[in-house]
Amino acid sequence: MGKRLAENCAETCDLLVDAVLKLQVVKQKVFWLLKTRQRQQALHYVEHLCEAEDLRDLTLIMEDYCMSLMKEIRILKGRRGFSDEAKKARAGFHLIATRCKALSCMQDIDRALIIRLGCDPCCRHPVEPHVLRKLLPRPPSEERREQLLEEIWRERGVPTPDVGSASPEIIESCKICCNVAPTRSATRSPSPSRPAFEECQL
Repeated sequence: MGKRLAENCAETCDLLVDAVLKLQVVKQKVFWLLKTRQRQQALHYVEHLCEAEDLRDLTLIMEDYCMSLMKEIRILKGRRGFSDEAKKARAGFHLIATRCKALSCMQDIDRALIIRLGCDPCCRHPVEPHVLRKLLPRPPSEERREQLLEEIWRERGVPTPDVGSASPEIIESCKICCNVAPTRSATRSPSPSRPAFEECQL
């Protein structure tokens, strides 16, 4: 049982990290459009970001999965303490929970970005940058970032501009807006019908 939990943890972590990377590059694209004064296009991409149902579904799946997984781990512990396999499963769970917290923190950063674009009247205070640095995963490589950008833009049916040389500007623009570089960040679209992860007491 412990081995199965450990494998499930690893598989789910891979899924979540992949989603985090995709969200990173979408946000970088928005900042690049703002930097090049393409405000209407930036608004268009923010709308797509907020309407991405697959991203909302992912966060709900992760919330339910983490809660049920934690119950299984507690059962597995029993009276004799954690076995080696249970310890692996427990470590995997904490990794997932960390990723979930990172996604949840970025909800406030998303609101700050939308406010800057002028298309949403409601905004909370963004999370402190030093908190984000502790939670967020490592940034993708430049090659992986551009590959993900192309995939996302292809899905949206839009031309793919060359943004490889714009990375320094993207980072600088993001620092001005949110006080955190986009290569250190990950986003998720707000889901008003469900609570944020930090409210789930993981």
